[in-house]
Amino acid sequence: MRSMRFLTRFTQQLLAASILVPAATLPGQGPAPPSERDIWQIAQQELQTLNAFQSSRHGFLMDAYAQYLGAKGEVLRDSWNLVRISWGPNGLTATDLALPMGRTPLAPANTGVQKSRLFHLHKPKAASLPSPEAPLSVEGVAPMMFPDTAGIGMDRYSFQYLGGEVLGDLRTWAFLLKPKESAGPGAFAGKIWVSGHDIVRFSGTFVGPPPQQKGSYVSFDSVRFKAATGHWLPWRTYVDQTGLPPSVSDLALRARVTVWGLDAQATGLSGTAGVQLDDNVDAVHLAGAQLSSEDVYLEAERNFVYWLGGTGFLAHSGKFEREVCDPIIEDIVAANDIKLDRSLSCRIILTVPAETALFESVIAVSKSVFDLAPNTATVAILIAREVALAKIRRNHLDLIWGRPDTLMMRDERALRNSLGYLVPTQMERDQADDLALDYVRHLKQYKRQEIETAAIFLYSASEACKTRPALFTPRFGDGLPGCGREAHISRMALAAPPGSDANPAMHIGSRIEVDPWSDTVRLLTAQQEHTPFGVIPEPMIPGIAPDDPDPDDDGLLQPAPMDHRPPPAALTVSQKK
Repeated sequence: MRSMRFLTRFTQQLLAASILVPAATLPGQGPAPPSERDIWQIAQQELQTLNAFQSSRHGFLMDAYAQYLGAKGEVLRDSWNLVRISWGPNGLTATDLALPMGRTPLAPANTGVQKSRLFHLHKPKAASLPSPEAPLSVEGVAPMMFPDTAGIGMDRYSFQYLGGEVLGDLRTWAFLLKPKESAGPGAFAGKIWVSGHDIVRFSGTFVGPPPQQKGSYVSFDSVRFKAATGHWLPWRTYVDQTGLPPSVSDLALRARVTVWGLDAQATGLSGTAGVQLDDNVDAVHLAGAQLSSEDVYLEAERNFVYWLGGTGFLAHSGKFEREVCDPIIEDIVAANDIKLDRSLSCRIILTVPAETALFESVIAVSKSVFDLAPNTATVAILIAREVALAKIRRNHLDLIWGRPDTLMMRDERALRNSLGYLVPTQMERDQADDLALDYVRHLKQYKRQEIETAAIFLYSASEACKTRPALFTPRFGDGLPGCGREAHISRMALAAPPGSDANPAMHIGSRIEVDPWSDTVRLLTAQQEHTPFGVIPEPMIPGIAPDDPDPDDDGLLQPAPMDHRPPPAALTVSQKK
């Protein structure tokens, strides 16, 4: 049971917004031009949002995936950062999670001394995966969740009304926001879109960095999501920068930044990792029955999966898993008459790297697999490999997850040393690859052309991982076949006839949308732009929860003023000569 909820003070702080009545809208027309009072209300509403984030005791997750491009638009390299963000009286703080390759992850505790600055990056002492130096700094990316962390009051900004615009189903006011001299260094300059006095999108850059700051700001476009609480939350940011500083060898970069875990972080998961005793297992003990080894491992898995969901690494199970992912597993098992001592189900990994993993009865598939795969047959091939592992794998999840009494005496850092590897051995991988190919042959619903397209995709991925290691390096289980190892399943590429079609892979974010509040995923209609394994300029349309609720405020509080701290540079200056 959730003991606390993120941003709960929204329910006490924003009733003031209920008296801020939106301007009248004529049928078939956009909103009427804003008055000076409307502009004041917009600033107040943004300040309410900032107050709620500052007062929250819980953090949320943000990842930034960037690709660095050459003169012809080719990808030269990439980078990926995953951080947990919290915001206290001393400003933003980020804990760099640095998930190690191929090992069960454990987020470091959000501890450390907070510095009195806008953003403090806390790096745990635990060893992490070495990665090439990335000029895009996560410290400079995080502030892009807000136009200004001190708000956009009329004492610091001037508003120029540009007219009404439609973003998806929203009718908005568009403004050009210009910082006054009183705004201070690192103020926002750009365009904002407003719906019902809430900022739903903003595009521009930070200007006037402090004299001592090294590096530079970049242009960005951020869009928000209206959660089930009725409040607008940070969601996605797109960065597209050309003409990088001379200290950076690449000529341009494109980055996609995603925020989620805004509600999941309030589940009170700490220390014991949210582990709960299973009532059914307790009942067996009381009845004097003997637990099988399989029951013990499944109990450990339930605790592990519960923790992964609570910390934001795993999507909460919902319609997508039931209607899209689980049926693929069921088809593979049924078509091949596979006998297992447990039923299998699917969960979605919310981090960027493309991978699949088998826990015990749960097959985890990263959202990027569904984004990048050209068709369902490709996903089925990758899932078939995990089904095969369920039949032959001998190593299991560490049973420390099945012993709550032991977990209660350990903190999260101590648990890191108790976690075993989930990745299979090379022999198991080879056996699983061969079995997966056999399983796919019995899936009659996929035509030969679809299998050939999947084969081309696997070959293309094995080539793309040379310049995109961050995208293809697994953190939970196994990466795509052919990336980093010779895989039997990559022989499928030989099934592609000579002169086959070009790379069929899709782009990052093409199919999966994550609700940043509930951590559920839904399937989108894929965009037609063909940029295999790439980051593209997406339509920045604000997201809205399915029931489009109104805020559930029950209090009337004046928002407190916020201090302005200049954002750090987004592009760092290389120290290498």
